[in-house]
Amino acid sequence: MIDYRRIKPLKLSNGLKVIDIYDPHSTSVMCGIYVPYGSNMLEYRLSDYQFKSGIAHFLEHRIFDTPQGDAFALLSQEGLSSNAYTSFTETVYYFEGPRKNYLKGLEILLSFISKMEFDPSHVDKEKGIILSERQLDYDDPDHRSYMKILQNLYNAPMFQKDILGSKEDIQSVTYQDLKNTFDAFYATENLYLIIVGNYNRDDVLSLCAKYEKKRTFKPVAISKTNEDFTKVKRQEGHLKGDVTRPLFYYAIKLDKKRLEKQFSKERLFFLLRIYLEGNFLQCSRFYEAMKKQDLIDTSFNGFIDQVGDYLTLIFTAESERYLELKTALETEEEQPQIDEETFEAIKKGLYGNLLQLSSNEELFNQICSSLSLNIDFFQLARKKMQITYSMLQSLIDIIHTSPRTWCVTRKR
Repeated sequence: MIDYRRIKPLKLSNGLKVIDIYDPHSTSVMCGIYVPYGSNMLEYRLSDYQFKSGIAHFLEHRIFDTPQGDAFALLSQEGLSSNAYTSFTETVYYFEGPRKNYLKGLEILLSFISKMEFDPSHVDKEKGIILSERQLDYDDPDHRSYMKILQNLYNAPMFQKDILGSKEDIQSVTYQDLKNTFDAFYATENLYLIIVGNYNRDDVLSLCAKYEKKRTFKPVAISKTNEDFTKVKRQEGHLKGDVTRPLFYYAIKLDKKRLEKQFSKERLFFLLRIYLEGNFLQCSRFYEAMKKQDLIDTSFNGFIDQVGDYLTLIFTAESERYLELKTALETEEEQPQIDEETFEAIKKGLYGNLLQLSSNEELFNQICSSLSLNIDFFQLARKKMQITYSMLQSLIDIIHTSPRTWCVTRKR
C-alpha cells in the first residue's frame, strides 16, 4: 500500500504545482492538468472584460487542435488513452497508458496547455458541435433534473445557465474570447500537474523545466450574489421528459461557510458521508424499508454536491410514488438512525478506503475531487478521524432546519 500521507506537493519556479504519487508496482501512469476554472465561474472579470458562460467548455474543445495535429490522435499514437472534462468550477485534461510512453504524453499535454495555437477559423465550426452537445444534454432527463434542482435552490449566476453555456453566449464566442480565457486562467501559477503511477520524478521535472516560463494569474473576482441560505427560490419543480417512470430529485441547501465554522473541511467531508451511508444508502434501515414498501428500487441514490461555495445534499430515484418518498425522506432526516457502534464502523471503513485507493484512476480522481473542494488531499489522509457521534448529531440538527426543494420529471 502506498503511504501517500508522507507525500508533499511541489511548487516549481514558474508557479506550476506538481502533485505526484509514485507507485513502483504499477505498470502504467496517469497524468493530467487541473485548471481551477469552470464553465460558469461568472464572478471573475479581467479589467473591464466579463467572461461568457460556457467559455471554459468551449476552450476545452478547441485546445486539443494543435499545429502538430489533434492532440487526442497524437496521444493515441503513443498508446495513451486521453480525455478531458469541464464542470462548473474546473477543467481537467488527462491521459493514461504504459510507463514507456508517459513522457511523450506529458510533453504533448504541456505543449497545448502552455500555448494556445489552434486555428481561429475553426471557432465558428465548433459552435455547431457544442450546440448539438447542448441539445443532447437538454434531452437527458437526469441532466435537466439536476440543473432544475440547483436552479430551484440557488440564486447564484453559475447555476442559472448550463455548464455548456447559453445559446446566445455559445453563438457569440470569438477567438479573442477564448484567448482572454486561456491567458487568464491557464497561467502556470494557476495550474496543477497531477501524475500517479510508475514514473521517474526527475524526468518529469526536467520536462516541466522546458515550459518554465512563468505566466501570472491576473483575473479579479467581482462581487458574488448575496445568497440567502435560509431560503430557496422555488419549493418544487415539474418537467416533462423521455422517462418510463417519474424521475424524482430531492435536495437540501446547506450553508457551507456556517458548517465549516463548526467543523473543519476534513471533518465535514467525512461526517456528510457517514450521514448519507448510515441513514439512507444501501444497507441502511431506511433503504431496506423503502424497498420493502416499493417506494424505491436500485435507482435510488444520494450524493453530496459541492460546487464552489455551495453545498447540496441530493437524493434521486425513479418512483411512481414520489410524493410518499418525499414524505419519508423528510421524516428520516430529522434524527440519526444509526447507533454509535455503526457510526464508528462506517467511520473506520471510510478512512480505510481513503488510505487504500488502489488504481491510478482512483487516486487521480480523488486528488481532483479534493482540489475542487479546496481540501488538501494529503492533509486529509494524514489526519486522524477525530470526529464523534455528537458531531454527527449536531450536523443533523443543521440539516433538519435547512431549506429544501424537489422536482419530478414525468413522461411527455
